[in-house]
Amino acid sequence: SGALVVYLTYRAWTGVDPEQRRDEQTKRRERERRKREQQFTPNQEGKSSPRRRRQDARGRNNNVRRQGGAYQSFASTSSSSSYQGDYRNPQQASREAKALISSIIARMPGGGGPAFVPDSLQTALEIARVQNRALFVYLHAPAGDASAGFAEEILGSNGVAQFLTSNFVCWAGSLRDQGVAEGYLLAKEMGEEKLSESLVAVIGVVSSPGDKSKNEGHKATSSHSVVKVVAKTHALFRNSSLFLQWALLAQDHWNEIVAKRKSERARRTIVSEQNSEYEQALMQDEQKLSQEREEEQRRLEAERAAVEEKKLEEAEEKRRIDLRDRLPEEPAVGAKGVANIRFLFPDGTTRVNRRFDVDEAAKVMFQFVESHLIRDREDEKLLPMDRLRLVTRFPRKVLPRLPESTLREIGVSRDTVLVVEEIFTMK
Repeated sequence: SGALVVYLTYRAWTGVDPEQRRDEQTKRRERERRKREQQFTPNQEGKSSPRRRRQDARGRNNNVRRQGGAYQSFASTSSSSSYQGDYRNPQQASREAKALISSIIARMPGGGGPAFVPDSLQTALEIARVQNRALFVYLHAPAGDASAGFAEEILGSNGVAQFLTSNFVCWAGSLRDQGVAEGYLLAKEMGEEKLSESLVAVIGVVSSPGDKSKNEGHKATSSHSVVKVVAKTHALFRNSSLFLQWALLAQDHWNEIVAKRKSERARRTIVSEQNSEYEQALMQDEQKLSQEREEEQRRLEAERAAVEEKKLEEAEEKRRIDLRDRLPEEPAVGAKGVANIRFLFPDGTTRVNRRFDVDEAAKVMFQFVESHLIRDREDEKLLPMDRLRLVTRFPRKVLPRLPESTLREIGVSRDTVLVVEEIFTMK
């Protein structure tokens, strides 16, 4: 009865049914929500409006390009900024990030919260790449119904803050399309159209600048890093436990990606080493075959040269034997004008005697010496006559080779001993 009295009194005082009042409040909130969505939705028809022109400029110059679920962004390898939209100064992005993070932390109990990187998205990505950790991104919607509560009650809780700081590199951006608007551009690149509520995402760098290996079907150039969206959702969690469950699943997914990358790198390393060993073995086999072919070629050439040399030597032996047969007959013993000559050959043991007419041509005596098979003491090859000379003993005198002169004219007129000497030349 007391409740009935209160109800009747309230209705009489306000003149409005409570059920009707709740319906009106719901409708008013819906109208406000639609108004906010229109405020953060790009104008599709007013192409001449300043907002539309800024969006078109960002779309043309933005260097974050989506490629089938992966996103490319410039790495901070120089002083230039990651993105080159309406701004070209990375300091501006850093200032905006610091201001946003300060405003978010100020609303958290005790000024705590995750350790957000107070710098541009580019810098946060580079830190995540160096530390080989995923990047937790909080994109704040200033007019969202649940944004303030999520930042204060969930991100500001000690358990969530410690978990995010320990396992991720954290960064925060704004979904407001003003200034640099890194958060706004990132949300658009992730395919988000509803920007009235805050977003949370986990992204990871899957290849670094200069990495020429393939990652998830994409290549990283010398000035780009390929990043992958691991998980994303609107910040509409009822409590920190649900958010931690989502974060744990995202972390597990990132760990799987990292493990897969390591396995793929290990596989590529093994394949590369095997290919290198195979190519090295193939090169060694080719070198060995080439050496064997060269040795075989040299052996065949040596055999041919030996055969030719043997043929020439046989022909020379035959010529000398024929030369001996063509010599004039030896004069009779005791004939007048005959000199008995003893020849001592270079080997020191061979001695040959023969009689010559002192008035006959001296070339007969030289042909007689040449008709003997005088060989080199080192290689046993026949010595040609131009490497031999005839020398008298006492006094020592080298007989000249004058084909038209007689023995008497060159100094041989009586019995004598001639030494056949080999002429040595300097090599």
